[in-house]
Amino acid sequence: MKMIYSVSENIFDMNSGMELAQVQRTKILNANGQPAQLLTRTYNQRLARACDKVGLANNEYLNMFDYFQDATNIPRKEVSVRALPTLPFSKYHVKFSSAEKWNVFANGYRVAVMNVMGGTPELIDNIEYFDRFNNKSLVQYYDWRGFLSMEENYDTAGNIVNQVYLKPTGEVALEISFSNVTGQAIPTMWKLNNYNGFDYIFDYEDQLFLTFLNELNRTNQGVFIADNPNIANILMSIDNPIKTVAYLHEDHLTHAGAQITEVQPEYIKVIQPEFGHLDVIAVATAKQAATLQQITESEVKVIPTLSFAVNPEPHDVTRLKKLVYVGRLARRKNIRGIIDTFAYINQRQPDTQLVLKGFFVDQEYQDEIEGYINELKLNDVITTQIYSVDNDALFEDASLFISAATSEGLGMNALESMAYGIPVACYGVPYIKDNLVKDGVNGIATSKHTPQELGRKILSIFKKPQTVVQLQQGALATAAEFSAEQLVKNFDKLLDLDDAPMTEKRVDLSFVVPVYNVVKYLEATLDSIFNQKTKYDYEVICVDDGSTDGSTEILKQYAEKYSNLKLISQKNCGVGAARNLGLSHVEGEYVAFIDSDDLLADNYVETVMYNFKRTYADIVTYAARKIKADGTRFTDQDDIFGAPNKIYASGIEQFKTMNRYGYYMVAVWKYVTKTAHLRENKITFPNTQLSEDDYFSFFNYQLAKRTVSIKDVLYNYRIHDKSLIRTFAQADKSTDKRAEHYKAFELLLKQITAEKIKITPSITRYLMNDFLTKLIFKDELNTNIEHTTMVMVGKYLSKEIVTELQAMLREQYKVYARKATVLN
Repeated sequence: MKMIYSVSENIFDMNSGMELAQVQRTKILNANGQPAQLLTRTYNQRLARACDKVGLANNEYLNMFDYFQDATNIPRKEVSVRALPTLPFSKYHVKFSSAEKWNVFANGYRVAVMNVMGGTPELIDNIEYFDRFNNKSLVQYYDWRGFLSMEENYDTAGNIVNQVYLKPTGEVALEISFSNVTGQAIPTMWKLNNYNGFDYIFDYEDQLFLTFLNELNRTNQGVFIADNPNIANILMSIDNPIKTVAYLHEDHLTHAGAQITEVQPEYIKVIQPEFGHLDVIAVATAKQAATLQQITESEVKVIPTLSFAVNPEPHDVTRLKKLVYVGRLARRKNIRGIIDTFAYINQRQPDTQLVLKGFFVDQEYQDEIEGYINELKLNDVITTQIYSVDNDALFEDASLFISAATSEGLGMNALESMAYGIPVACYGVPYIKDNLVKDGVNGIATSKHTPQELGRKILSIFKKPQTVVQLQQGALATAAEFSAEQLVKNFDKLLDLDDAPMTEKRVDLSFVVPVYNVVKYLEATLDSIFNQKTKYDYEVICVDDGSTDGSTEILKQYAEKYSNLKLISQKNCGVGAARNLGLSHVEGEYVAFIDSDDLLADNYVETVMYNFKRTYADIVTYAARKIKADGTRFTDQDDIFGAPNKIYASGIEQFKTMNRYGYYMVAVWKYVTKTAHLRENKITFPNTQLSEDDYFSFFNYQLAKRTVSIKDVLYNYRIHDKSLIRTFAQADKSTDKRAEHYKAFELLLKQITAEKIKITPSITRYLMNDFLTKLIFKDELNTNIEHTTMVMVGKYLSKEIVTELQAMLREQYKVYARKATVLN
């Protein structure tokens, strides 16, 4: 079945309504046969404990760090500070500064501090290590499940240097490096070690997180739902999900009294993203959906995502005695407004009390609220309770749930109170009024958003016990509408792909295939392209370069058969011009240049795209195999143009390794490129008959930010009388072909100068092996051509480089006799 992933930052010991909605959704969907999983992004050594507290089973949640650390679904093992093998009590002197902090000494020096995990009987949380000068040098963090999960290293100034994340076996899974930027240590590199045989380097945590989401979607394709707006934008980059959804739990608009001012800043990137859009934005009410649909390209759906079991026992508290609020204690929730409303009531009915249960968003706000309660001299009648999931005791004798929020999405905490038969009193703000709280039916809502008006109306209602009973019955009836069964139906509706919005079809990969008189091999080539086993969308752009042998007719037949084939014709201008024309019509995110007589492996598209998506590379290079004219393999050991499994920090780094065969392996059919990289850097083929690959590939790799090579053999290069490798070798025998090499070489040098590319030893070898030898050598060293060529080189390169190239030419000639038969 399709998987529903709820994507979150974290699950905490104290959670907001967003996290609780995700937890509740995941549990209910799984209980009703719909696979669901809660995904978290942030490293949390106590995540297993937090998930256990909210009732999530091991298979119902998955953390990014746990995933890459191979630490999912592992049994818990308690590790006491007294049993650590690294700090045995028999060798060290231990002093207890508190129940949760134990100092470790050796030879009179403090070497470590062992910190006990809060609320546990001496279970290790982390160990801080110190050098001889009492500088913190290392902190080791232990997972709640009992293994060393992360090490944090510091320099002598106390700045964090790196974090090393460990598998339960002790192997390094992930490293994060930090740099000092304007006096602050910030993470600058994420390195994933030996994941599926590769090391991956990321510049941002978002890239690592997207890799995690793509890996899950590749294994079990699903719907991704973000309840936090800070997570939602990354869902737009997931590769081929069923759907991407943002759930808005709050009002997306900023209000000033009755006036709407603007979209709340945190929701702009969800509702009106700069690039792309989410498939669906889900909200709890039709009124909010109508407002949203006017300002977003995403489809907006009404999908209530809350459910609470209705208390079967009738609530019989009809006297106004205990008012309660449960939830985040934050400025946005207007806790001062709740206190002011209660102060108005308590002044007129002194036996009332208020209970605020939840967690403060920060210490500053907690100090502000506690100071305000003290200022009003209400300490004896207002109490705060620490957040917990179980609210049975709180609601058992409560008279009323009260909220003074000035904006609301639906009100999860209000709905929970209704499930206990407790009416809700609140300001009549969108979108809670008339959607969840209906004045006179299940609660009290005021049109004037003032504490006095809300307090006055509460006191008036509770003078009529029968009216209170009606509100209690209405509250239970409302809660019953939000049943678990209804929640499952809501998400069945979300998964209904028949009503999915029509969006423009994306092209993942474009093939550019120049065609000139290859009637003998063309059908086999095209079949190998169109018979790909892949979930990705691709297009094929065939450029007929003035064929005269029947190739044109074959192309027309395939164009009629396949809607993703674009056929373009031009007079005979050469392969470079044909590729440029094809490139100008590319719509794919990535582009591959294929020779029209070669064959692709049937997993070509799938493998190339998978490696692009998980490495964020500009170029993916793969291995290729030589085949005979009839398509059979050669029997010698040199039939593979190999490639290692490796990620390079830049194309320049990979280029250094490409001199493998006495020349640089830069054929354009040997790799696939990100289209945006070519267009941003204006990389095209030169207007020459030869050496166009050498020119194009040189700049492609020199300007690429990140490249990857893979060992997979994805391409079969056919060797026959008119194949590129034979034509290329024979071309050096004629003066006009030599002129084409010369022309391409000068264009290359001009562009090197324009791009201000530094001439490195690898570039010097490239100029020598891939250009100079083809120009200057025939049966012997041609000194006239050498002189003309080197004068031209001197116009663009320094005297030192020219002298070095001349020396390399002399050395090359000494061995040329042995190679002449191969080159010619």
